[in-house]
Amino acid sequence: MAEVLLGDVLRKLANFTFDKAIEKALSLYGIREEVDKLSRELGFIKAFIKDADRKHIVEERQMQLVKHIIDIAYDIEDAIDIFHSECPEKLELPGIRGHLGWLPKKISKIPFLYQFQQEIKKIQSRIREINEFRERYEITMLGTGDKIPPPNTELNLIFDDSDVIGFDTHRDDVVKLLLDEAYKSLAVVSIVGLGGLGKTTLARKVCNSGDVSKNFGKPIWITISQAYDLLKILQDIAKDLGILFGNTEDKKELAIKIREFLEEKRYLIVFYDVWAEDFWKNIKNVMPDKNNGSRVLITTRFENVAKMADTKYNPYKLPTLDHEQSLNLFLRKAVPKKHQCPDGPPDELKSIAQEFVAKCKGLPLALIVFGSLLSTKSYDFHEWKRLLDTMSLQVDGSKCIDVIATSYEYLPLAKKLCFLYFAAYPEDKRIEIKPLIRIWVAERLIP
Repeated sequence: MAEVLLGDVLRKLANFTFDKAIEKALSLYGIREEVDKLSRELGFIKAFIKDADRKHIVEERQMQLVKHIIDIAYDIEDAIDIFHSECPEKLELPGIRGHLGWLPKKISKIPFLYQFQQEIKKIQSRIREINEFRERYEITMLGTGDKIPPPNTELNLIFDDSDVIGFDTHRDDVVKLLLDEAYKSLAVVSIVGLGGLGKTTLARKVCNSGDVSKNFGKPIWITISQAYDLLKILQDIAKDLGILFGNTEDKKELAIKIREFLEEKRYLIVFYDVWAEDFWKNIKNVMPDKNNGSRVLITTRFENVAKMADTKYNPYKLPTLDHEQSLNLFLRKAVPKKHQCPDGPPDELKSIAQEFVAKCKGLPLALIVFGSLLSTKSYDFHEWKRLLDTMSLQVDGSKCIDVIATSYEYLPLAKKLCFLYFAAYPEDKRIEIKPLIRIWVAERLIP
């Protein structure tokens, strides 16, 4: 926040221009020099904040310093805005009409200039105080920089189809269950696995299969998550099916409309990220069964959720990657471009890679995150070893949030703020990109 705010204030100071008379007055009374000095000071402070963030230092001393810097930045912004609001378009003093030779010798005779000068002096005094704090409490000691990714690097954190090594076999297995001609009644197929294992990615591969598209047409995708609202789910299904409904319709009315719409169709509905055991019991009456091979596909972390949904098919348990698959995925992310290591990583890096893979326990998300972080560093044994040593815990599905937190820590500060802004939205809400960008700009998270 501080870095972005300081950047905005520095831009305001850089654009601090007025008509020629006012500019001359600013120079004559030394205000322009003080503004320029303030701008230089803020530039150094901004560099300090950015450097501290890139080195991931979160000491309480540093956090207190940043808090004071944010307060100062807001006060500078207020002073500039007040000056703009009170400053006349032309500097006209009695009998002078803006002629500089007749300006009063004392700046106190020009209230708006005097007030602004006093504010600048107060702010400069506070900045000097901050610098004294930095030296007194050794906050300038920012470490050796061993965690800094090179500038202008982007983490390759995309979890795409190419990442799911060995998923073609799993895709074919699930497709067979969906197209099982021996069982015409409505059935539920469940994909079960740890968080970060790629259940949703597998479900997408299944739905994109040519055989599935040919037999079911376009599947309906509905997010469930931990706390689900049945009326909201019914509304989402109706929207995807193109069913018109009013805001006053209750669950029963909407369920009847959906059921009638699906009566004569062979449909596939995907409910992903299901947590509650009672979910299928609450939704199953909406799904008509016309013995035409219709299917429901569920992804969940919990085997008991899958068993409560249907007993016709056993839950399809998605396994973790084996060691060879894990190593291939990890190295593909850590060394994404062949020209960087034409002959492959050196043996010493491969030995470190083996240790990373062992800690990630075959979890694709963890392999992608840590491999991607290493892709931003030089291919040096000590660089890789430092990151390995920061992995204090053994990664598993229950620690998925810790893996994501690691990737968050290595984001540039401005992107961290943009990422955190998503917490302002309800869970699983579809977010339109253009309005979001405008909000970021309005909030000064991005220029």
